[in-house]
Amino acid sequence: MQIIWELQYGRVTFIREDGDPKFYGKRCAKGEHALFHFIKTRLNESGNDFIKKRAQRDGHLLGDEYQPYIRTRSATSKGKNLVIFSGFYALRGAEADWNDGAVTLCAMSAYTRHVYHYRSEVERLGLTGRQRNPWKRGYSRNGSGGEVQYPWSTKAECRAEAKATGATALFCECGLTAPTYPCEYQE
Repeated sequence: MQIIWELQYGRVTFIREDGDPKFYGKRCAKGEHALFHFIKTRLNESGNDFIKKRAQRDGHLLGDEYQPYIRTRSATSKGKNLVIFSGFYALRGAEADWNDGAVTLCAMSAYTRHVYHYRSEVERLGLTGRQRNPWKRGYSRNGSGGEVQYPWSTKAECRAEAKATGATALFCECGLTAPTYPCEYQE
């Protein structure tokens, strides 16, 4: 299976290759459930943490009793942070397009999360100006081009910043300051 990520357009395309199974079954969306399970398994093999759910039972999406979708397990899961679902579920099953060679599904961000990377120690003094150890671990986010952003903040300050914007703060403890390292989290 080949995957073409076009997240800026809100879609992802899965291309069936020789040896990939075909899926059948219209009753209770059996074929679509099998396809989504196959996609979830393949995505998780590459270091993601996705789960397949029924839209109505999960409460995150509106749908009928059988509509499947794939989402990141939680806001703190490693890997991609997405919800993947069929935008044409009411018209036809996604397995029909898959069996014809490729299926394009809708993809959008599952959780709003800010990833803070460990940079170095920062000095923070208490209210009285006296503190036994004023040095705390310093974190910051990467810019849109991958550059290090300043100022660096403590974990508590990062959590407060993320909470103010309705996001979840995640901390990458890789210990590198170079902006080109591969991070286990993606915003």
